[in-house]
Amino acid sequence: MKPIKKNVLIEIIKPEEKTSSGLIITGGTGETKFARVIEIGKDVTMVKKDEKVLPDWRHTKDVKYNDKVYSVIHEDNIMAVMDE
Repeated sequence: MKPIKKNVLIEIIKPEEKTSSGLIITGGTGETKFARVIEIGKDVTMVKKDEKVLPDWRHTKDVKYNDKVYSVIHEDNIMAVMDE
């Protein structure tokens, strides 16, 4: 799937927490949700493929493709590119 114009295809990065006994707990912690850029439209200039970003989740449109859920967001609604 290739977004058009200034749209960006992103996938949520699900945080994992590990308990002291080694159990892994995913999601539901109320933490900030980051995303990975999967694909960009041809007019996107501020982000690159594979970058970790902080999107404004209120401005995303969820789409299911090949049994995975992605989100599409306009480039202007990405609030930050994270240093890794």
